[in-house]
Amino acid sequence: MHPVCKIHLLFFVLIGISSFYFLFEKIKENKNFYNSYNILFIFWIIGTWTFSTYVNWSINGRTMLPMLTPLSILF
Repeated sequence: MHPVCKIHLLFFVLIGISSFYFLFEKIKENKNFYNSYNILFIFWIIGTWTFSTYVNWSINGRTMLPMLTPLSILF
């Protein structure tokens, strides 16, 4: 693997981790963090992200669009 590809991979992994951390911190501020709907939405977001990055191998608007609904509800 080319060194530049490793840097890009590390960059994308760090962006993914930091965005999920920001999501969890934002949700923790909510009073009903352990609400069953919030947990369902979190799994929906993680599942969509996992599918689009590992299974589909292409991150574009069409693969991330199903993640828009639970994100807007949570925020």
